[in-house]
Amino acid sequence: AGNFGRPEAKMFALLRTRRIAAITGDQDFNQAPIRRAAAVYEKDKCEIKVYSYPDMGHQMPTKERFAEAMRW
Repeated sequence: AGNFGRPEAKMFALLRTRRIAAITGDQDFNQAPIRRAAAVYEKDKCEIKVYSYPDMGHQMPTKERFAEAMRW
């Protein structure tokens, strides 16, 4: 999926015990690869959620947006 590869089996098994939150935006050049990677991880039964904001580019999220992802 894009530039995101699947981790080795041991790490992937650990990954599947955690939730994954990705934060992106409509102005982020990496949004499409992030969404493709999320779809692959979802098919592999990972619990993943993509937070996408219309005004966000390729930058660090605000503390409020980061906190929202962390609460999830």
